[in-house]
Amino acid sequence: MQKKLEDMNLLENFLFESVLSYPEIGEKFGKKLLEIIFGRLKVFPQKVYPGSDTNLHGARLDVYFEEEDFDPFGRDRVIYTIKNRCIEDPDMPYEDGAVTIFLYTKGIHGVVSETLRQLLTYMEDTTMENACNDDLQEMHRMVE
Repeated sequence: MQKKLEDMNLLENFLFESVLSYPEIGEKFGKKLLEIIFGRLKVFPQKVYPGSDTNLHGARLDVYFEEEDFDPFGRDRVIYTIKNRCIEDPDMPYEDGAVTIFLYTKGIHGVVSETLRQLLTYMEDTTMENACNDDLQEMHRMVE
């Protein structure tokens, strides 16, 4: 059974990918989403320069949604931040800058900003009533 568009939330691939790929708003929506998740005031897109420059770093946003709201580690945390390490020598300092973040909308453990909690609630139930701050209201207008 297919859902109507107005009954979908942002945890559903179709709506999320549709908003991100929409020409007039996709990039702006993605920036706003990252600003809230990472708690930064501004997110600047990576600039592409011709040639090889090893000093440039980028960000990649891979989004994967489960059909049911899913806690990937079963610890009921709102956020899990994963960093790389050396398996053979876990005490060896290693920092390549790669970070993976898992967000669980139903998690209760962990300290996250109120803004991030509001975003997770909004993503799970994408309605104007849950767009309870200026950023989410702006995002909701884009979703509509």
